[in-house]
Amino acid sequence: MAARVDGDIVAVAPLPLIRAVGILSRHKKPLFLKSYVASREAAHQLAMYTAMDGVDALHKDLSIEACGGVARSPFTGLLQLVDDEKTFGWVTGTGIKIFLVTHDRRLHERSVTTLLEALHVAFADAVCGPFTDVDDPSEALGAAFAAKVDAVTAAAADSLPAV
Repeated sequence: MAARVDGDIVAVAPLPLIRAVGILSRHKKPLFLKSYVASREAAHQLAMYTAMDGVDALHKDLSIEACGGVARSPFTGLLQLVDDEKTFGWVTGTGIKIFLVTHDRRLHERSVTTLLEALHVAFADAVCGPFTDVDDPSEALGAAFAAKVDAVTAAAADSLPAV
């Protein structure tokens, strides 16, 4: 990929397929945000919060179905499409919300689900401990968790097939 700067052609690194990973507590407190495009970190944080509207509406509908005994999937599907980025969500049984922002490329839903499931497993591994505060597990989401998220997203980015 190249761009023209002051008449010269300069190589520009392509933007990553996976743009950001975010985790919100059940009380909508940000627990973790990793943006792979540094200039868009604020936009990715805003995407997480605006996607919450879709999650809240979906959960209200699903809770009504749950009373009838219908099992729900933790995968919320596509929550929003803004500019060239899609936001997908995953809601854990404890109400933790995991968000994934990707480039607007047609991806298999199963691939996105698998990636979100792997991020959920990484989160569960990080916070499962006898001294972790269930309502505020942010202390458990330090550098080791960030490295695990990087490893999961890097592996997934290499293997995500387009439709």
